[in-house]
Amino acid sequence: MSENKLNEFEKKVSIYEKEVDQDDDKSSQIDKFIILLDENKIDSDEAIAYKRLLFIRSLKVFLGVFLIVIGAAAILLPLPGNLEVKTLYYFSDTEGITISDVLGFAVICWGVYVSASKPLR
Repeated sequence: MSENKLNEFEKKVSIYEKEVDQDDDKSSQIDKFIILLDENKIDSDEAIAYKRLLFIRSLKVFLGVFLIVIGAAAILLPLPGNLEVKTLYYFSDTEGITISDVLGFAVICWGVYVSASKPLR
């Protein structure tokens, strides 16, 4: 399903959310909902594609946050000496920027990119 059709579907769904008032009684809510269904035809294929898109978006956000946390842990937590391969820049005699810090920053950037990019479909 193309991105334009999904945007149209999101507009249709937002119409339902706006029109059906939560303060009305149940019978008037059902009447408004039936009128909206008659006016805006929603295909089940569109609904399935929309659910799939929401799942993909939520999975990407979860993966992006996970990568950001892993990258931050790689930077903040001390690593064993055999994993800190080389120090690139020294702040003092014992502290500096290591290759693992650069890789952690790259993982953080990758997590931001994954969570902010659009789905391929």
